[in-house]
Amino acid sequence: LHLLIVDLERELTGLHDAARELLRRNFVPLAIAGVRRVAFYPFGETAEAAYSAMEGLGFELIGIVDDSEAKQGLRFHGLRVDAPSTLAALAPEAVIVTTAVLQDRILARLAELQVPGVRIHTL
Repeated sequence: LHLLIVDLERELTGLHDAARELLRRNFVPLAIAGVRRVAFYPFGETAEAAYSAMEGLGFELIGIVDDSEAKQGLRFHGLRVDAPSTLAALAPEAVIVTTAVLQDRILARLAELQVPGVRIHTL
């Protein structure tokens, strides 16, 4: 059992490293375009992986939003999770959609919010 746990840990570490590298490559065009101030939408496990992947690319995470009232008010790396309606006040240069599963719903919600001048970046 111990050997299986060790093998599982190695496999999970390898998967995490591969995911982080894929996310970093996904973020490079934003960094090259000069984007610095970003917000995440929504809050979840992918947001944590995206935050890790942003390291060293010059981004500043200025906010994180989620539709779920249960998640609003939680803390994420010193930031409070807020409602999507706060995006305009945050004035990000880009909103990074940190989900693949709910991507269509998030994109529709962002279109409703009409936050001017903000890039929408999907993973």
